[in-house]
Amino acid sequence: MFRSREYQQNQDNPQVVFSEKRRQFFSKFLRNQTESLSFHREHGLLEKRKTWNEANGEYDSISEDWSNVTEHCLVEAVDADTLADMLELDTISRQKLVQGAMLHDFYKRKEIEAMRKDPIMQYELISEMVAKQNSILLEGGVDPEVVGIAESVGMSSFEKIERGQATELEKIMNYIDDITLDTDIKNLSERIAFGRKRYSNIPPEQFDRQLAVSKEIQQQLAKRLEIENPDELPHVIRKKIFERIEQEQIEK
Repeated sequence: MFRSREYQQNQDNPQVVFSEKRRQFFSKFLRNQTESLSFHREHGLLEKRKTWNEANGEYDSISEDWSNVTEHCLVEAVDADTLADMLELDTISRQKLVQGAMLHDFYKRKEIEAMRKDPIMQYELISEMVAKQNSILLEGGVDPEVVGIAESVGMSSFEKIERGQATELEKIMNYIDDITLDTDIKNLSERIAFGRKRYSNIPPEQFDRQLAVSKEIQQQLAKRLEIENPDELPHVIRKKIFERIEQEQIEK
């Protein structure tokens, strides 16, 4: 793995060193997610934002950049892997959880494009998009248990969790998604407040429901981990990830 130019020029700068460790850590983690990445690629998340237009000598910006969705899934996969390690889950469960995290938003581009075409029906489209996502994954040979984990995010998963029908891994995935905002971990209240603002078309009571479901899962996880204040769990996970990055040996 090559070292970034910034690192080569500023190896005495602690912030630059940490940034390089973080880059290499996530790159190595991503290498083991080739199967999941194939779904991202096939559904338009890894296309370049701009292409050079020879006719007018300018970049063509018609093609939208969706790679941030893959970055988000990668971060959630690391979040999930870290929490799985903290909970001492077995290797197979940990792998399934990571794969589910990598796949939970692979269909996001198609979902958003459909909603843009029919903004009035945005909320009603969610269940339809989830069904299509699941069908694609199952037809692609993904383990049904992993498909269930990938599906267990957002508002379409509430009822299953509330009825006590969700598996341990599905509840963990739901929680991880509810504390991850883009590529960072936030506390539940902050993360869901952002959702209320971003998705103003969704009924407010759905966000109240989301917060209640996630707080219950957070309380259960905190109890297992012997964390006195459940609200501290996102911070603890974030700290553990930073510790993993700090331990990374920069490759030459």
